[in-house]
Amino acid sequence: MRTFFATSLALMLGFAVPASAAMDCNASLEKYSMMVAKSSHSASKRAQAQRMALDGYHACMSGNEFEAKTFFERLASMMR
Repeated sequence: MRTFFATSLALMLGFAVPASAAMDCNASLEKYSMMVAKSSHSASKRAQAQRMALDGYHACMSGNEFEAKTFFERLASMMR
C-alpha cells in the first residue's frame, strides 16, 4: 500500500512538468552529432564523442534530462 502512494506521487509530480519544458532528444543528438562530424579531432576522439552523444540521447529518451544535459555539456567541452 505504501509503494502505491509513493508511485502515485511520483507520477503526479512527473506530469506536473509542462510538455514545452521537455528536452528535444532527437534535435540534441543531431546537433551534437553534426558537431562531432565537423570536428578536426582524431578518429578515435570522434568515435568517443559520438558514443557520448548516444549516451546522452539514451538518457534523454529514458526521461533523465539531468544526465542527458551532463553528457552533452561534457561533449561540448571535449570538442573545443
